[in-house]
Amino acid sequence: ESGNGAGDLRDALVTGWADNNPDAAADWAVSNGALHLMDPIFDEMSRLGGMQRLEQWMARAGGPGAAVAGEELGRAKLREDMTEGTAWIVQHETEPWNEGGERALTLVLELADKSIPQAMLLAHQLKDPAPADQVMRHWASKDVTGVSQWLRDNPDSGQYDTAAAALARAVATEDPAAARAWAMSIRDEARRTQALRALGEAP
Repeated sequence: ESGNGAGDLRDALVTGWADNNPDAAADWAVSNGALHLMDPIFDEMSRLGGMQRLEQWMARAGGPGAAVAGEELGRAKLREDMTEGTAWIVQHETEPWNEGGERALTLVLELADKSIPQAMLLAHQLKDPAPADQVMRHWASKDVTGVSQWLRDNPDSGQYDTAAAALARAVATEDPAAARAWAMSIRDEARRTQALRALGEAP
């Protein structure tokens, strides 16, 4: 029923239900659009049956429930073992839970907050180029020196142009000359032109 505190009471009842039957609680949360409850439910599901139980529920549920479960499963696997977690995400990249790459992108960016090298390792194994591009932009916004050194050390990387464009944007205000130099180093002509225009420069 609606009313003051009804939503909080419902949430408490569902998360309490998960203590005894997390599968049923997860089914209810998905059916009733209460996806914000999935994290504590999945925690309980994993506690009772490990990640295998979460994988079994994910395979049965499908739809939005599987998408939330897949993201949480990928997150848990990365926490438990970085190598195995990376392999699992790459292996399941094209499955429906990934929602056009959005769930894997979320996991890569979360990982980038903890370890840029690990995030890049995961991103470079994915078919979708967007995660690697996003990690580079994220890195450039936080660590200009690190990205500058990476560009010098990796001139032949497939991510060079993305990193150079991100770095040019990051240093444009403080060092316009350096920004232009990095933009000019971009090998792809169309991307170089785009980067220069973003700096307000003619190609």
